[in-house]
Amino acid sequence: MSMCHPQAFFSVPHETCKLAASVCFKVPLMREAYLWSGMIDAGRPTCMKALEHGFSLTIVVGGTREQLIPYSPTHDTALCKSRKGFIKLARDAGRIPIVPCYSFGESIAYETSDFLLPFRRWLQRRIGVGWAIAKTWRPRRLKDFVLVVGTPIEWEEVDTVETIHRKYVTAVKDLFYEHRGDYVEYADRELLIK
Repeated sequence: MSMCHPQAFFSVPHETCKLAASVCFKVPLMREAYLWSGMIDAGRPTCMKALEHGFSLTIVVGGTREQLIPYSPTHDTALCKSRKGFIKLARDAGRIPIVPCYSFGESIAYETSDFLLPFRRWLQRRIGVGWAIAKTWRPRRLKDFVLVVGTPIEWEEVDTVETIHRKYVTAVKDLFYEHRGDYVEYADRELLIK
């Protein structure tokens, strides 16, 4: 998970927009609910406009594909190995710093099923909605849901999208391994970057 988090450092504007898949804004009542909660379309033109107006963006780098990853008792999976669009967006908007974050507790709250997984992946590719199926109706009781915020990744003159991406992936791994011991449920878990 990656966010431009306003509390991370003071050079980021204090107004933050959360992003949701474009398809969410095509369904009438869902659209109003998302707009009411401060979410905006994750499409590039909308993001650029928000950045131009001084907003920070909350971006889930794995997107809807990450919702379809079946639960594993041994590891978390972060889909960010080939995801570079958010870095290109930051570059094109004036080399905006990227603040890596990791959310502990989110991936183990529900044991997601692999039931109909090929169909659900097809559906995600076709209409852009990740349809996660939980094995239980209630979330597991967890001690904590914690968002760990890393150090902002500043752009240097020689940085490219690839170098910033490598720094980002390294920062996410470092956040995970540095803080996993603080949470009982994560003490022995590993992080897979796909």
